[in-house]
Amino acid sequence: MRSDIAVDEVHYLGWGEPLLHPNFRDLVETVRALSPGTIQEVTTTGNADFRASLGGTYIDRVVVSCDGVRQEEYQKYRINGSLEEALRFMRDAKLHGHPDTFVEWKYILFDGNDHPDDLIRAQVLADEFGLDSLLFIVTNSKTRSLRYTNDTMAEIPIRSRRTKISPAAAMMIGSRVSGHVDPARSQLGDRENASLYIDECRVTRGNMLTVSGWSLGADGSYVDEVELIAGSHRQVTQTHDLRHDVAAARSNAQGARCGFLFRVPLGGQSMPDALALTVRLRNHTQDFSAAVQWPAAG
Repeated sequence: MRSDIAVDEVHYLGWGEPLLHPNFRDLVETVRALSPGTIQEVTTTGNADFRASLGGTYIDRVVVSCDGVRQEEYQKYRINGSLEEALRFMRDAKLHGHPDTFVEWKYILFDGNDHPDDLIRAQVLADEFGLDSLLFIVTNSKTRSLRYTNDTMAEIPIRSRRTKISPAAAMMIGSRVSGHVDPARSQLGDRENASLYIDECRVTRGNMLTVSGWSLGADGSYVDEVELIAGSHRQVTQTHDLRHDVAAARSNAQGARCGFLFRVPLGGQSMPDALALTVRLRNHTQDFSAAVQWPAAG
């Protein structure tokens, strides 16, 4: 690997199961040795023994594709797959994996695995396992959920602070409107315990509020989490997006992994003109606020 080429991220995914590669650990450890700052992420079905396939090997993110909480529905989308194995994999990833590994359960909503009781059950399991994120994906595929669509995704029952909702990538193209933060009526920037800046605030054509930015502790350390309140919507996330521009500008920054992204489905609600954010660190919290101005219609 050439030393003058920066590789921000390596993703192991595609039309197959990465963990079936007999030398998968060697791949991860080789990248780590040649480019220690590169974030590595694997997307897997979780139909594997965690300790045999990944245990003892540090990888930044593990995304487990597990579409359902009942075997009869799960196997419609994961042919010959075992729900029990996928759930055990996620549990073991938190029990036996590296403490800094971010573990996300990705649950695509189809016509059959989208009953509210199933979605609540998934959230109970995510909390029980101590996962970092449970992501419900609303899709426009042939077997998509008819209960939860781009227009009704805000009706998905949210019971856990780990839970997030996102449209499939193909459904997020284009913005309906982009707002800007009014600095005179906002409390952002460098504060006593932490720094937080918002770079983008927009609403997609599917009425999804998207807020992105970055945050660091006052000493340059990574923060534990950022919480956003937008009207009646509350969401929590971690700063695991790369921001090399921030790391280059802040000499005391622990690293570039300080960016955050919120996607909040607004449903039929109007765009919020005020955002409340809380940054949580190990021994402190810091409150921020942002007043958002949206362009007038017409």
